[in-house]
Amino acid sequence: MGSDLTSAEYRDRIAIIDRITVSRPTIEKRKISSSIQIESQGVRHEFQLIFSYREDLQITENLAGLILTMPAINFTYFARELVLDFDVSVTDISQLNAFIHVNNREVFVNAICRRRYDFYKPEAIPQPDDITEANANGLTRLIAKKVIPKAEDKKPSMNNGKVAVLSSGGKESLLTYSILKETGFDVHPVFFNESGAHWRAAKPAFDSFAQNNNNTTKVWSNADRFYRFCLGLLPFLNQSVIRKRTDTYPVQLFTFPVYIMSMVPVLISRRIPIAFMGNEFDDPKDMPPFHGIRHYHAIFDQTPDFTNMMSSYLLSKDFNLTISSLVYPVTATIVERILIRRYPDIFALQRSCHSCSSIDGKIIPCGKCSKCMGIIMLILGSGGDPGRIGYKKGDIENAKISSGKLRLDSDEIEYLYSVNKADSHVTGIHVLPFEDHPFSLLPKSIRQAVLPIFVQYTSGVYVLDNGSWKQTQKYDSIMT
Repeated sequence: MGSDLTSAEYRDRIAIIDRITVSRPTIEKRKISSSIQIESQGVRHEFQLIFSYREDLQITENLAGLILTMPAINFTYFARELVLDFDVSVTDISQLNAFIHVNNREVFVNAICRRRYDFYKPEAIPQPDDITEANANGLTRLIAKKVIPKAEDKKPSMNNGKVAVLSSGGKESLLTYSILKETGFDVHPVFFNESGAHWRAAKPAFDSFAQNNNNTTKVWSNADRFYRFCLGLLPFLNQSVIRKRTDTYPVQLFTFPVYIMSMVPVLISRRIPIAFMGNEFDDPKDMPPFHGIRHYHAIFDQTPDFTNMMSSYLLSKDFNLTISSLVYPVTATIVERILIRRYPDIFALQRSCHSCSSIDGKIIPCGKCSKCMGIIMLILGSGGDPGRIGYKKGDIENAKISSGKLRLDSDEIEYLYSVNKADSHVTGIHVLPFEDHPFSLLPKSIRQAVLPIFVQYTSGVYVLDNGSWKQTQKYDSIMT
């Protein structure tokens, strides 16, 4: 990318990768892999992408290929073609195109235009006239070499008493696990094991769960190394900035679909019909379009739109499998409150930092990033002790004066820093604009089991009315 960058439309000059090819997968008893080939600026690069499991699984070429494709979608905004050299159905093609469309817009708007760090060199930053729908959509064309009418997946028979939790060291998955276990479900925690700080954050929870719950498992992948490999191929990125510790990514905004798809073979093998993500409430009134471009503020894969899309797709493939969230209508404040007050031993496992360190055998959060400062304030707001999960006194004092650095909704930040914490929608259960009753996205049996717990720790039911959240219902009207 040189001085003549303005001579072509932005999306054309930023798409320096000619094609990303996902080769036919190699399938072993407990491992799938594929050669991911990236052709850019006349040079062909290759990376061996791997997913491995702790149990024998039956995985078709179609499902293995789809799992191995997910990490590559993170980089499609910079690619002209994504080529799939394995069996895919028309349904798969439609869904992958939808994923590419969303990812490209998220990368353009949130990773490049609304960037929080100087990951991108000045010549890669769009000019005001470049901020258009066309440039947000990118150029990516999906090419499927082996189209089949429908994937030959056998419709599995599921056990409705079983549930899975996409698990990590975060408060949302810890609370989800705890509530489902308390209410009598057969809970299967499934962890995604990447190298480095991400796994360090998950390790306290994994070690504890593995010792106390035989259902605990993990999927290992070198996807994080693949991301670093791809970042190194983009000449308009500041590699020195990328190597610094930050609380966001330069490109990767499509990571949860990687985790979800990697879990699918485990869920099918174990006959688990529903898997829960830790997606908490994000205030829609804090999510306006950017220059008229609708986007998801870098959290697409943490929204009900995503879980609904994934569920529809997996059901269309006859997997009898849906994706949901137990905490989607409540704020981080409520998640932390219940975890601390009801499940204090599980709270002690919480690590919500992507830059954790291992000191004398104990996993310690960095205490400096925006996630850490937010967690500290949430814990203090719930009457908990941040020191119990590794935060130092200096970290705690710094968080108390750092409201501008928190990555939480505006009303929640105001609540956390208020002296007298009055109940508001921040402490309530939200009925989202597309719903007619609380927790409508949960199966009835799960909704009825978990709702009484949420009621104990919240202040009412709230709906969005002319841009403001208003309390509309008493709890006795939603308990039936």
